[in-house]
Amino acid sequence: MKKEKVEKKVVVALSGGIDSAVAALILKNLNYRVIGLHLKLLGGRKGKYVEKKARAVAKKLEIPLKAYDARSYFQKKVIREFLKYIKKGLTPNPCVVCNEAVKFKLLLRYRRLLNADFVATGHYARIKKSLYSAGLKERCLGLFSALDKSKDQSYFLYRIGERALKQVLFPLGGMKKTEAAKIAKKNHIRFAEKESQDICFASLGIANFIKKYLKEKKGNVYNEKREFVGFHKGVHLYTIGQRKGLSLSSDKPYYVVDKNIAKNEIFVSQSRFDKKLTRRSVSIKNISWVCNCPKSKEKIQVQVRYQSEKVNGRIIKIKHDLLELKLEKEVWAATPGQSAVIWKGNEILGGGIII
Repeated sequence: MKKEKVEKKVVVALSGGIDSAVAALILKNLNYRVIGLHLKLLGGRKGKYVEKKARAVAKKLEIPLKAYDARSYFQKKVIREFLKYIKKGLTPNPCVVCNEAVKFKLLLRYRRLLNADFVATGHYARIKKSLYSAGLKERCLGLFSALDKSKDQSYFLYRIGERALKQVLFPLGGMKKTEAAKIAKKNHIRFAEKESQDICFASLGIANFIKKYLKEKKGNVYNEKREFVGFHKGVHLYTIGQRKGLSLSSDKPYYVVDKNIAKNEIFVSQSRFDKKLTRRSVSIKNISWVCNCPKSKEKIQVQVRYQSEKVNGRIIKIKHDLLELKLEKEVWAATPGQSAVIWKGNEILGGGIII
C-alpha cells in the first residue's frame, strides 16, 4: 500500500487481536486518520475480554475507539439463522453470513456516519482490478486470495460485492502472517494475541453450542447395507463427512454419508470414498457475484470448503438463483448448507450455498 499524501479517514474494525491491530498500525503509518470500531458481538465474560483487548490496542496505537453493541443484531442475523439451518439438517457457514450481514454492513454504515473514506479489517485477502470483467467497459474491482495462502480468508468474503469493495482496505493481504506477528512484537502491542480460528460464538465446540439450543433426540444409525450399527444423539449434531463423535464400536472409523431428518436417522460408511461422499457436480443457490457473472459453460475452479483443493469445472446451467457446476474430478463431502466458491485463478468470481 502506498503512503497517502493527503490524510484520509479510515474506520478499522478492531477486535483486539493481532491482525486487526497490525492493520490499524499499518494504516496509521501510511498517514491515514484511523478510527477504531469495536463491534460487540458476544456477551458475558468473553465479550468483556475482547472489548478490553480492543481498548488496550487503541490506547497503545493512540487512536480513538468507538464501540457498537451489535449483540442483538448478531443474534438475529447469525446465530438464529445458523440454528434455523441446523434444524433443517444443513451445515451452514456462519462466518460467511457474519461478514456480509453484520461486520461489513455495520462498518460501512459507520463509514457514512463518520464521513470516512474507507473501512478496513485484518482479513488476509486482496482487492485489485478484476482480471475477469468480460463485457464491461471498465474493469471493476475484484477479490483475490492473499499472498499467504495458508492464512487466506477470501473464501469467507465472497459475498462482499464490488460496490462495497470500493470502500474497503485489506492492509494484510500482501504479507505473511509471520510478518504481522513481527510488526506486533516490534511495536510492543501486548494485547494483540493470536486470534482464534474457531467460530466465535462456539468456543466450546459446535456440538456443545447446538446442545444449548436444541434438545438431544436419540436415533438409529445404519451402515451402507441399512444394517443397524448403533445410536446417535440427534441428527442435527452431525454433518456429512463427519468421523469423530459418532461413538460407534468398530475397529475402523465410520463416516456420516447421509441423513434422514424426518425419521431422525443417520447413515454411515467405513469407506472414506463412499459414493455418497463424492460428487462430480455441485448445485448452489443464493448466488452472489463480486463484479460480473460468468457465462454458461465458462471454465472456472470450484472450492467446496475453506482451504480445500480447487477443482476445475464448468458452469453447465444457470437459472434464477440456481447454478449447476460440472467438475473435472470428484470432490469430497460437498455438504449442503456450506459455501461453494467459484474462482478464476487467484480471483474469486462469487459463489453460493450448496444444495
